[in-house]
Amino acid sequence: MDIPKPLRPLGVTILGAAIVIGAIFALLIGAFSVGVSGLAADYIVSNQLVEQSPMLPPEVFTHSFIENVILFIGVSALFVGVVNLLFAYGLLKGAEWGRLVVIIFAAIGLIVSILFTVSGGIPFIASALVDGAIIYYLTRPRIVDYFRAPK
Repeated sequence: MDIPKPLRPLGVTILGAAIVIGAIFALLIGAFSVGVSGLAADYIVSNQLVEQSPMLPPEVFTHSFIENVILFIGVSALFVGVVNLLFAYGLLKGAEWGRLVVIIFAAIGLIVSILFTVSGGIPFIASALVDGAIIYYLTRPRIVDYFRAPK
């Protein structure tokens, strides 16, 4: 007799869907950034928007430099989107590695949120609460059992 496949908990589905939505946004932002990097660099250079930067002299901000920064941001966002889709896939398929990866990234997010908040930066209390809730939820015995059950 075959063991019935366990039903995926609703919270896992919601979390997986949220990760997919975030991944889609990252992919869209990445594609847009890569697509408009040259135009954006033209606009920034022609309107001398870089002269307003107190950190570096304006001659550092050449067209090529600005375009490469925008391209880097776009490619990074595309990478994050693809990686998040993989994480969501693992989570939604009930793979233990998916659960562990999400816990690890939530823990990193929690630590970063706390550090930014206590160092006088922008309070990341909401982010810390969400990351803490994710860790708490994914470590509940019923949820752990779901991920460890044969699929």
